[in-house]
Parts: sequence; structure tokens; C-alpha cells
Amino acid sequence: MIASDQVHVTNIYVQNQPDPKRVKVFVTLENNTDSLQKGTLNLALHEYGNPSAVVWESMLLGEISPSSTNTFEFDASVPGGKALGTGRLSGRR
Repeated sequence: MIASDQVHVTNIYVQNQPDPKRVKVFVTLENNTDSLQKGTLNLALHEYGNPSAVVWESMLLGEISPSSTNTFEFDASVPGGKALGTGRLSGRR
């Protein structure tokens, strides 16, 4: 599938798992055309701050009915992965 104004990603959600070396990634696509769209969805994970160091990648065949959305699920495992820590969120006051 080729992302365009008519067929595009509306949401990406990464769900942590109890094992810090595993995550589930949910990608939601929206099809605003009048026809079924079929294609390949590619997903890659890379080291934090280093986009050229891909540590996991996968692709799946998918389809989206006309004028609808579809969510695709990837189960990613990165054996050499490390937890980044909990960090602290901050915002403007």
C-alpha cells in the first residue's frame, strides 16, 4: 500500500509487554476511496536516536475495505533490546 491523501495512517500505538524485549505495535490505516485497497505494510524498529540501526522489521499483507479503517497488529521481539527506563513526563504550565 502506498500512503496518500486517500489511504493513510491515522494512528500508531506501541503497547509494552511484561518482557522489555517485546512490544505489540498497532497501526491503523484509513481508506477514503470507493475501492478495496490491498498491499504490503512494512514496519521497522530502530535503536533510539539512531534510525539507521534497524533492530527489527516485518511486513504483512493487508487490505482495507472502501471508506473504512483497519488496524494491523505486529508482535515485535528484539532479543538485544534494553529498557529505556521510566523517564519523567513534563509539560508546559
